[in-house]
Amino acid sequence: TAKPCTADVSTFVVGEEYYFVVRAFQGSSEISVDNIRCEIDHSGVIDNLILVNTDDFSKKFKFTPTEQKGHVLRVYRSDTLVATYTFDAIIDTGWQNVSFSDGYTNYSGDNLKIRRIGNIVEINGSWTALKNHTASSSPIKFATIDEMFRPVSEVYIRQQGPGMNTYLLLVEPTGNVYWSKYGTSSSSNLTASNKYICHALWTVNGGAVGGGGSNNTGGSNVDLSNYY
Repeated sequence: TAKPCTADVSTFVVGEEYYFVVRAFQGSSEISVDNIRCEIDHSGVIDNLILVNTDDFSKKFKFTPTEQKGHVLRVYRSDTLVATYTFDAIIDTGWQNVSFSDGYTNYSGDNLKIRRIGNIVEINGSWTALKNHTASSSPIKFATIDEMFRPVSEVYIRQQGPGMNTYLLLVEPTGNVYWSKYGTSSSSNLTASNKYICHALWTVNGGAVGGGGSNNTGGSNVDLSNYY
């Protein structure tokens, strides 16, 4: 009696494209993949994978997900199902705009953008106020981010403004983004049309990853307790 066919699948990701390298076995012996085909099932929608390379004992397929979760990869030899794999695609939103509150906008030439790759969210760019503001220890909302980017707990990160100016960035689970006074000096006051750098990373399952500084690096007083 012939031993059943099994399949081994290796996965790697390049950008937003997923590649699956499939090998077939009968027992411990590697066999031809001539009759091997693969399909992806997402919520009942079936997509055949694109064959990009093959040799005697392996086939490489390409798949570009349009959804993030609940993909099922099925491997067939002729019409016989020999392997099933379930996976979630890595989320990569690309850079997207934030929504500003009244009185705030992008700094010209350095728009404030946000991006999520996997569970890491990065906000980067610069913003400005349309009028002067006196800093307060109470947070003042200047922007909002979409639900897919929101942390599960508050993220506080010190940010760099023009010259010696600094401010405290707060990102809430509600999606609201605030600035407030950092320290006790007037150097946290906002001057209309000045450039206020904003750079921070956090995970969508909680915890800040890094802060912003005058060169989009640095930061301070970051709580990483939920990250590790």
